[in-house]
Amino acid sequence: MIKKDLVNKIASLGLSKKKAKEAMETIIEGIGESLARGEKVQIQGLGSFDIRVTKERRGRNPKTGEPLKIPSRKVPVFRPAPPLKERVK
Repeated sequence: MIKKDLVNKIASLGLSKKKAKEAMETIIEGIGESLARGEKVQIQGLGSFDIRVTKERRGRNPKTGEPLKIPSRKVPVFRPAPPLKERVK
């Protein structure tokens, strides 16, 4: 399923496709803004979005084999809720 399929699913509830797309964009934007502020986003029955900070680590340039440091960074993570896990089983 892709974003277009989700928009069509929302539109099947009686909204126009334009309004459904706007709603989908607003949800995605809201989740992104909350994560950027460092907040956790929980959607009951679906799961939670959070930010995980990776540690700085050593790596190497695959082309030259030269060692280098890979800096610490923030990455978004998703943890599915138990009802979602059960549905997937």
